[in-house]
Amino acid sequence: MRVMLVSHSFVSDWRGGVEVYVHDMAHALQDAGVDVSIFYSAAAAAGREPRLIHRKEFGLKVYRLETPVNHDFGLTVRNESIEALFRQAISKSDCNLIHFHHTWIALPFSLFGVAKQAKLPVHLTLHDAWFACGRTHMFIPERSESCETGPDTPERCARCVFSGSGEVAPALVEAFARRRDAARAAFDACDLVTAPSRYLIGILEGAGFPAGHIKTTPLGVTPVHAPRQKREEVVFGFLGTFSRLKNAEHMARSFGRVEGRARLQIHGSGSAGPDLMSEIERDPRMNISGPYEAADLPQILSGIDVLVLPSLSENYPVVAREALSAGVPVLASRVGGIPEIVSHEKNGLLFDPRDPNELEYWLRQLISQPERIAELRAGIGAVKTIDQDAHEWRSRYKEAIPSERRNGLQSTPPSSTPSGNHSPLEHGVAALVRSV
Repeated sequence: MRVMLVSHSFVSDWRGGVEVYVHDMAHALQDAGVDVSIFYSAAAAAGREPRLIHRKEFGLKVYRLETPVNHDFGLTVRNESIEALFRQAISKSDCNLIHFHHTWIALPFSLFGVAKQAKLPVHLTLHDAWFACGRTHMFIPERSESCETGPDTPERCARCVFSGSGEVAPALVEAFARRRDAARAAFDACDLVTAPSRYLIGILEGAGFPAGHIKTTPLGVTPVHAPRQKREEVVFGFLGTFSRLKNAEHMARSFGRVEGRARLQIHGSGSAGPDLMSEIERDPRMNISGPYEAADLPQILSGIDVLVLPSLSENYPVVAREALSAGVPVLASRVGGIPEIVSHEKNGLLFDPRDPNELEYWLRQLISQPERIAELRAGIGAVKTIDQDAHEWRSRYKEAIPSERRNGLQSTPPSSTPSGNHSPLEHGVAALVRSV
């Protein structure tokens, strides 16, 4: 089996949840006997023509697409230059299945049509709401609130992204309509679509994607072995990025109002804003560190007793599963797919991130009754590993790839034009690729 994984980015440039998962999954699939290549995008200077670089990264075969990124919320739903380079990568890799993990802004939805025109099985794992939401996370940072109505019309999405409550130009509404149609055609081009949480499936179905077509498949995680350290104080930890969505300021404010023998250790990437820094500077019990690598996780998680995840929106956060795999309970927001990972008062605690007092209440409880942390730790069950995940995917790939292609007896080169042998669905995808 020769499988290509497609991602909007990779750990070479950014260590986000999708990038880390694709990296770890690629290695786990290789260990399971699958020939893996990765196609991903990387930002290039403005005005530069897209180019494809084939090389090894982290012991993996990668096709690095360097292209200027047009930050237009994914309204560019097709790009002929990128499509041509994607065809090159498919041909050079000689893959017999393509598994999309993310496209985001840099990769147009038309790549799904290109994959289908190559007569290859196409799989898609949804990691967030990008197919339905131009903002990706159904979150409006300007107002620090989630989208309650959902992406029900192109006009509503255009107004949300570009103009608040004001009027929007008809051309912009039309652009969002094209984006919606392209996303649905890409979805229809897939032979299998999975999502890690029921929450995310609900968003897609609420946005008009076919009900019952997305399979719930929790993501695996590379286990973290972090021996417990004895200490005389309770240490809380935050691991993530500094953004409005991650809500670190609320965590710091809540912790600053709680007395007792406790510390808050913050590990984050990006720029910590003035509100967060002022809270940290007021309280010597808080300490902030910069970004961390995967190799740092055992030491970091050994040094904390409870992970705090105060996000305003999340799908299926990897950091929560990493902490649980290390035996660290999670104190997390009751939002998105988090309750599908953290069971209240079993392996962690849940709170409303918009309530000014609830997080403070639980911090105070855990500081005054540290024995509760041990009870929560005892309630942590088995966490699905990346190796288990890879073996499940290997079985799906084997079922999807015709035996003659697995045995190398048949090879169909990618084509830029549909043939008379295409199904009605493939003709529809091809038509959209040409017209959008």
